[in-house]
Amino acid sequence: MSAISNTTLHERMNDGVMPPSVSVGPRAVRWVERELCTVLAAMIAGASDEEIRQLVAELIVARQELPFLVQSGWAQEVTV
Repeated sequence: MSAISNTTLHERMNDGVMPPSVSVGPRAVRWVERELCTVLAAMIAGASDEEIRQLVAELIVARQELPFLVQSGWAQEVTV
């Protein structure tokens, strides 16, 4: 989905410009594809880092409103 290194991905997550991963096991994480596509589309459209941080914050809040299957890792995911 995205050709960036794990280090860069984690730096962007820590900076709030990429959505955080979801733990699906003791040594496994996944990302919600819809969230990644939304953030990447905003980046392509030229959104500022501050706009993307706000978008990521909104996506994180929206996770709480998703059905249990998404939160538990049964929804479509992307491994990076």
